[in-house]
Amino acid sequence: EVRGFSVVANESKSVFSRFGVDVEACGTTGGSPDGVANCLQQAINAKASGIVTVGITQNTAPSAIAAVAKAGIPLVNGVTTASGPGDPKLVSYVTPNFVKLHSWLTDQFIVDSKGSAHVLAMRTTSNDITPAWANDGVVKVLKDDCGGCSSKVIDVNTVNQDKIPTEVSTSLVADSSMKYIVAGTNNYVPDVVSGAQAAGRSATNTQVGTVGG
Repeated sequence: EVRGFSVVANESKSVFSRFGVDVEACGTTGGSPDGVANCLQQAINAKASGIVTVGITQNTAPSAIAAVAKAGIPLVNGVTTASGPGDPKLVSYVTPNFVKLHSWLTDQFIVDSKGSAHVLAMRTTSNDITPAWANDGVVKVLKDDCGGCSSKVIDVNTVNQDKIPTEVSTSLVADSSMKYIVAGTNNYVPDVVSGAQAAGRSATNTQVGTVGG
């Protein structure tokens, strides 16, 4: 299972159980378009009282999402954007501003390095929205605000997550001056730390930051 999805599913079950509401988890192994469509259809068939998605955009499975709306089932879109399409009586959006969170973390690295941070950033490619978190919150901030800084990105998602330690280790070995890592969401922290340790790095010479999630 994908750690991030499993955590959300388990926490949702725990919270809703207090109110006597049953929660069925689906798609905790990742969010492929076919998998998402299958999960949404299952919810429609079961006449669910509501659906909560995590990191699923309108473009992931448009036909299935339209079918949910046609069925009149309330849909909560989590961890995508703060607003979007859909009847506000049935569709809502809940998410932190991940671009801003990334930019705050990047600013901390700039200050800590006195304007010379070499940053390795995990760029989440799980859907069409998440790449902007690193593109605008890390790469652009460093380019615009820190002339002595640089960045390198590693594209990460639930499919290639097992490759993160190797890619992180390789990048750090290749650039000894790279001492700051934006791990992105908590889901990727263990893999990033594993890669840093494999490269001989520790908390004393390399900072790993996360924006939560």
